[in-house]
Amino acid sequence: MPRLFCLLLMLVPAIAGAATDFATLPRAQQLYATLQSNYGFSPTELAWVRRSLGEAKELPQLVQTEQNNKESTTTWETYAPISVNPANIAAGLRFMRAQHRWLARAEADYGVPPQIVIRVGHTPLR
Repeated sequence: MPRLFCLLLMLVPAIAGAATDFATLPRAQQLYATLQSNYGFSPTELAWVRRSLGEAKELPQLVQTEQNNKESTTTWETYAPISVNPANIAAGLRFMRAQHRWLARAEADYGVPPQIVIRVGHTPLR
């Protein structure tokens, strides 16, 4: 079920309105249909998604923080000197070594190389 975590984080704000039970919103119903038809989710997986959305809480402060973070509000030219430095590069390499099994599994399951997950390289993503 971990593959759903990021998907759910992205979708909760998109389907959230005044209602607090995200699992019953019309867009949630569309999500269930899409997950089943396009991605082959089983009834057990869909039940997990429904439960997760039913337990989800709207956190406006989290949305505000995300919208105001440096990665979203500055240019690459301003952000790069702050974040791309020897200490952060070393920390990233340590993380890659420590998590190599999970990164290899993500690549095998989803086809995403560890360098993309960790964002190792010299060219900024745009």
